[in-house]
Amino acid sequence: MEASNVLAGRWFLLLLCCFTTASWAAPVAPQEFVQQTADRTIARLKAESTQLEQDPDRIYAVVQDLLLPNFDFSRMSRWVLGKYWRDATPAQRQRFTEEFRTLLVRTYASSLVKYVDNKITYLPSQWSPGEKEATVRSEVERPGAKTVTVDYRMHLDNDAWKIYDVTVDDISLVINYRSSFASEINNNGIDKLIEKLAEKNRQIGNG
Repeated sequence: MEASNVLAGRWFLLLLCCFTTASWAAPVAPQEFVQQTADRTIARLKAESTQLEQDPDRIYAVVQDLLLPNFDFSRMSRWVLGKYWRDATPAQRQRFTEEFRTLLVRTYASSLVKYVDNKITYLPSQWSPGEKEATVRSEVERPGAKTVTVDYRMHLDNDAWKIYDVTVDDISLVINYRSSFASEINNNGIDKLIEKLAEKNRQIGNG
């Protein structure tokens, strides 16, 4: 599971640069949604840079406000657990979803402010008007490092776009975690996986 955390850091830090909450009278095109919300996110992070330097824990509140409403963590959790989701009880599903969401936020939120100056170039999206599924493609330029391709898989949910997977350089966040979690469940069961996630979250929270 540690390997998944390291790899997922790249996805989460990059995608965090691109999303915040937005209310629209009607759903906009997915690429337009990404671009507009990216601008708003970066503007807020820059505006609060001094406060974030003085109080690093402030980033958790920012992430709660900017990030969570744009992700379908229920769908992500179903995909991550795969066949094990079907066998899980409703209580196990709820506990896993909560701990998985907390893991992503707590593990990577503190590094978010380091990525606000990255240049993002948007490529043609895989979407046609009227479709409820879309893939928004982008390239993120990092100073002194290789340009990274980042694709966001999204679906329309109650007239709002929700992200359920992120692919960085052709490696899927969901598939990466699925492999790691499947190994833990096979060896020790889903309850043990949830306990490990909860313990990891407590350690990060106390760090």
